[in-house]
Amino acid sequence: MKHIPTRNELMTAMNDPDATNPLAFEVASALVAFTDQFAEQTDQQGQLPAPFVVAMPETEIQAYALELFTKEITRLGVKVIFKGHAH
Repeated sequence: MKHIPTRNELMTAMNDPDATNPLAFEVASALVAFTDQFAEQTDQQGQLPAPFVVAMPETEIQAYALELFTKEITRLGVKVIFKGHAH
């Protein structure tokens, strides 16, 4: 069974100065995926999405990355709606 990282492990990984930290890399990859989705919806709507629709995260890493991402975009006034899991 694959180890599921704790929130503390994810936070520690993101503060690790080692650029090769595998957990930090996975979080960063998830952030890129959310950023790409946001950019696609922005392009489709011709403005900031109203709202940004995103699939419910399937892993702890995705959940943590999505939390970081939504924290930033909600500061721009963007509402977030969660839909079913991405498959």
